[in-house]
Amino acid sequence: MIAHGVALQPGRTSAVGRIGKTPVIALPGAPDQALAAWWALALPVLDRLSGLGPRQPVTLPLQRKIASSVGIAEIVLLERNEGAWMPLAVGDFSLETIARADAWLAVPGGLEGFAAGAPVSAYMLRD
Repeated sequence: MIAHGVALQPGRTSAVGRIGKTPVIALPGAPDQALAAWWALALPVLDRLSGLGPRQPVTLPLQRKIASSVGIAEIVLLERNEGAWMPLAVGDFSLETIARADAWLAVPGGLEGFAAGAPVSAYMLRD
C-alpha cells in the first residue's frame, strides 16, 4: 500500500498501492465516495494507460458560488443550466443528485472555492 486515505471529499477512504508491479486503486464502498474516487483517481490513470489524451473539460461560468474547505480537494456535481454551471452538491452526494448531474469538477485543496460568475472547467458525465 502506498496510501490509504486521500485528501478527497467524497472519497477519503480510497487507497492506492501496488500488487507486484501492477498499480491498484481501491475504491470506497459508498456510491458517492466510489464515484468521486473513480472520476478523480482511476479515470486519469486508465486514460493514460490506454493511450488516450486527457479528457477535455467544458468551461462555463458559475451561476452561484462554490464554497470549499481548504486543505482537501472536493468534488462538485454540476448541472448545465442556460449556458452556465449550477452547483448541485459539494463533497457529499445523494443518489438523486448524482442522477441529475451533468458534470463534475474538483476544487483543489488550496482554494476556498469559486465565485459566482467565475468560469470553471468541468468534465461531462455523459455525451
